[in-house]
Amino acid sequence: MAAQPKYSAWRLLYFILPSAITGFAYGWEVGSMGGILAMPQFLSYFDTPSSFLQGLMTAALIAGEFFGSLVVGFTIADRFGRRATIIGSAIVYLIGQVLVVAAQNRGMFIAGRAVNGLGAGPLFQTVSYYTAEITPAHIRGRVTSTLNSGIAVGLLISYWIQYGALHIQGSGSWRMCFALQLVPGVAIALLLCKRPESPRWLVQHDKHEDALIVLANLHADGDVSNVVVRSEFEEIRVVVGLEKSTAAPSYITLLFGRDYRRRTALAMGLQCMQQASGANIVLYYAAKVFAQTGRNGPSAALLANGISSALLLLGTVLLTLLLDTYGRRRPIFLGPLCMGTCLVVVGSMLVSFGSPHFDEVTQAVQFSFKNVQAGNAAIAFMFLFQFFFGHLSSSIPWTYQSEVYPVLARARGTALAVAANYFTNFWLGLYIPQGLNTASWRIYFIFAAINFGCAVLGYLFFPETANRTLEELDLLFLHDRRILVCRDPDACRKGGMLETRLDEDPEMVALELSKRLGKEHELFNGKQLQSVEYVDKV
Repeated sequence: MAAQPKYSAWRLLYFILPSAITGFAYGWEVGSMGGILAMPQFLSYFDTPSSFLQGLMTAALIAGEFFGSLVVGFTIADRFGRRATIIGSAIVYLIGQVLVVAAQNRGMFIAGRAVNGLGAGPLFQTVSYYTAEITPAHIRGRVTSTLNSGIAVGLLISYWIQYGALHIQGSGSWRMCFALQLVPGVAIALLLCKRPESPRWLVQHDKHEDALIVLANLHADGDVSNVVVRSEFEEIRVVVGLEKSTAAPSYITLLFGRDYRRRTALAMGLQCMQQASGANIVLYYAAKVFAQTGRNGPSAALLANGISSALLLLGTVLLTLLLDTYGRRRPIFLGPLCMGTCLVVVGSMLVSFGSPHFDEVTQAVQFSFKNVQAGNAAIAFMFLFQFFFGHLSSSIPWTYQSEVYPVLARARGTALAVAANYFTNFWLGLYIPQGLNTASWRIYFIFAAINFGCAVLGYLFFPETANRTLEELDLLFLHDRRILVCRDPDACRKGGMLETRLDEDPEMVALELSKRLGKEHELFNGKQLQSVEYVDKV
């Protein structure tokens, strides 16, 4: 086996930057409304919008992300390339952000948020694919996980900027917060102008020589005769040849077809489970949540936001470093269990010590903590909720959805999973403000129950995918395997599923995998791949 090349810190930064900056922009976008909805300057300028309008202002972004991801993921990215798609999405994102900054009324603000989402959704999704396609296999996990670390950093920065903006008078306070979000959007667009196209996309469009040169420049300082480069190039040719010779499954097939419905249920279900965990309460309406726990006033609420986002960042970074050690399965059910417990404690503190009462002026349930220690306990467990979300949930759905699908269905399957994320997020974002006002403390018990239900589902149905090749994972979805994963020891553990080790005999590995999957040895329906001459170009 050829030795894997070692990369300097600067070279690693080259691969990490697109993913980290995009994650940073997305995290800043997600956290933007949480603190701004607590700013008196914002509420005064828009004549104190109702809870439903506040939800619409937030959910307009998510609606745009939903439709943008579906359209771009299914059509534009494969036709025009990853690089052009990212740049175009960034431009749409920036146009929407300019509309938000310049908003003169509620309609213009909501429209700007929707346009912003049309760019943000496909930008986030396509950068994830692009990073995976240009990054060497032995560092791909660490590099792609920086997307979620970037999100946590963006959340942290957004909350502290909002906290500082409270001292600015007039609409300039919230406009400045949104205007600063233009910086990472411009940065990612300019960065991609200097980056190469994905070698996978180049091979798909029969630009073999260009793909080889790109791989050589990325992984071997331009040496097209490098063994690792040539092996990876041949691997891409084989996979693309298989995709071209077999029809990709339709969306209906992915949802209901016997070969794909379980995979789709796991990928879409995990995205929905994460969004229904209650994380939206904290991320989008954090100031309202912390105000309920006794920290009244915009300054105190935004300060609590900043602290909680710092804990979210800590948890996310730790998960990035330990994801392969933990595996995927254990965090899937331990995360909701820990988060649900935190929400039970917060709800109990609110109802037992918060003296809940209905305010006729604000038309909302208000809390007044006479017991300071109880209020502090509620805040502490909201902080713990953020940490557990970052440490046991944040990166899992985005990693898992790419692993459960075979190559042929991965693009469309992951697009469906992301759409499920945005769909769930939209409705929660739309109605959470009303829920916080009407259901009050009960909403914490509702989300706690959802989390406990998700923990049960995770334990029963979600197999382990860590430390297994993508090809081996097909063995987890054979028709004769048990649906209840908890009763399938092989599906609950990490590590290879073949008797022949990958470093022993590649031909024996392929033969064993082929026999166990019950597939034909002919990969390309009798079609031969066109040979490619290696051209020594830099």
